[in-house]
Amino acid sequence: MVKGDGGVGVSRELCFGIDGGGSVSRLRIIERATPLEPLITVHGKSTNIFSVGREAAAENLSALLQQGCSKLGLDPLQLVSGCMGSAGLGRKNEQLFFKEVFSRLLPHTNMQLCNDGEILLVGGVKKLEGYCLIAGTGSFALGRSRDGEKVRAGGHGYMLGDEGSAWWIADQAVRRTIRSHEGRDLETSMEASLLQYFELTELDGFVELFHHKYEKPKVARSAPIVTEFALRKDPLALDIITKAVDELVALLRSLYKRLPLIEPDLVLSGGVLENDPLIRPMVFSRLEHQIPQITVVTDTGSALDGACILAASNP
Repeated sequence: MVKGDGGVGVSRELCFGIDGGGSVSRLRIIERATPLEPLITVHGKSTNIFSVGREAAAENLSALLQQGCSKLGLDPLQLVSGCMGSAGLGRKNEQLFFKEVFSRLLPHTNMQLCNDGEILLVGGVKKLEGYCLIAGTGSFALGRSRDGEKVRAGGHGYMLGDEGSAWWIADQAVRRTIRSHEGRDLETSMEASLLQYFELTELDGFVELFHHKYEKPKVARSAPIVTEFALRKDPLALDIITKAVDELVALLRSLYKRLPLIEPDLVLSGGVLENDPLIRPMVFSRLEHQIPQITVVTDTGSALDGACILAASNP
């Protein structure tokens, strides 16, 4: 047993997981046999190369490992297995960079590198197999089998996708409110609220705003306006919300068709799926009728849990 800052016996197989965030990274050291029972959890600076650059990411990663190991009186070389998950880390170039970094820091540690969706999935369902559906500012879905086969749907960014996300809902609201004003779409009362949010006086102002001053996060933050009006039975708002649900369920149907797991668990994540009072229950209802084999997990674990489970599963 670890007491305070005392040392850890070398006879135990020690592993670690890292959730490499864009602003804060978290590291947890565990025993292989009990991946959900942390020996130590520490926080450090970003290890995401897209947020801080490659040099700073490598330095922050080294500091994070040293911080965790020193608190346990542990030599980093005692870590037999690890997993790091971060946005973009599923791509080849990013993996090559971090493989080189870990080969210097932990030359004898068996490392697994994956994107943030995979550690979220595994941590959410608390096992190696399942699906995850994420809808926040953007959207995508990921499926994973027990043997590590993965399929994904969506996640192509707002120029090519992000259907059903907060950005998509808000963007559709602006586009279709303009069409409605011209008599080319369903009726809506959202115009005044959208103009107020974007600090405009008339719909023509969206032309310059969207063509020359477009800010995706700001657009996404206006999505609750659509839900507010949908709750009031606004025809256009209701249609946008319904179509958002259609798009999100279509992402899951794509996964299930290409990777049909037996009695799979699903974790839902992101502000839209966690907080929207209309979309979350509608997704539950649609799944119950269209893919009844899927069970939505409500007692979910964290992405850091997922990184630790994956680290413990490494040979």
